[in-house]
Amino acid sequence: DADIESLRAELEKTNATLGKTEAELVDTQSQLKEAEKTIRERHQTIKEREDDIRGLQGEIARAKQEIVAKEEEIARLTDLTTAQQDVIKTQLEKLENASRGGRRDP
Repeated sequence: DADIESLRAELEKTNATLGKTEAELVDTQSQLKEAEKTIRERHQTIKEREDDIRGLQGEIARAKQEIVAKEEEIARLTDLTTAQQDVIKTQLEKLENASRGGRRDP
């Protein structure tokens, strides 16, 4: 009888341990589901930010193209201005020569 009581006590102790372990397992599974949900949400956020970055990179590329186009326009206008200045300088020299009667001052 004592052996049976001892075995029964051991069985109850084992059942109590098993119940505690099952409760811990349920809690761990709940934590795992929550962690998986968080990972999915963060993954989605990362994808959205990557899309934002790609969009910004496109905008930067377009802005760089605009800058290059403006720089080319500035260079063209600078060349045109220089050419106009040369023409004006030549015309002024001709006018000065004409006003002196075609003679040059020493």
